[in-house]
Parts: sequence; structure tokens; C-alpha cells
Amino acid sequence: MNEKKTSSKESIGRLFKEKRYPIDRILQPVDNLLRNKPVSGVLLFLAVIIAMVWANSPWSESYHHLWETAFSVGFGEGHVISKDLHHWINCKLPQN
Repeated sequence: MNEKKTSSKESIGRLFKEKRYPIDRILQPVDNLLRNKPVSGVLLFLAVIIAMVWANSPWSESYHHLWETAFSVGFGEGHVISKDLHHWINCKLPQN
């Protein structure tokens, strides 16, 4: 009788691995798509093409207004950071 004994650490690992939340069903396909490097590269390329066409089209005013949209992150009343989208993309995201 060759029974494989599992440690409590492995059991806990399996427990957390098996526990899934409803949001996981939604995010799993997106996560799989973005982890595929060729697909994510094509998506990035398409986003750049769309942005360039939009910025140089008759609707360019709406493109520029998008970058001026206020975006806030915070908690409570006194702990809020509010900047425009352009600032968040150019200054905050590269730090991570």
C-alpha cells in the first residue's frame, strides 16, 4: 500500500487554490488573454492605431477631453488624490 501522505501545508494550498469567487469567472478569460504575449502585443498595437486615428480625426476634441477627465483615488473624506487621466498615466503608472 503506497499511499501518498499530504502535509497540512499542501492541504491548505489546495484549499486556497480551489476557492474561487464569482469575479474570478469574469477575470479568468481576460487574464488568460493578456498572459498570451502575441495576443497582448496585437491588442496594444490596435489600441495605438485607434488612438492615433482618433486623435487626428474630426473627433479629436473628444480625444483631448478624455485625457482631461478627472480621476480620483482615496478613502474617507480627507484622503483623496484627484488628478486628470493624463497625469495618472504619465506620472503615476510608470512608478509601479
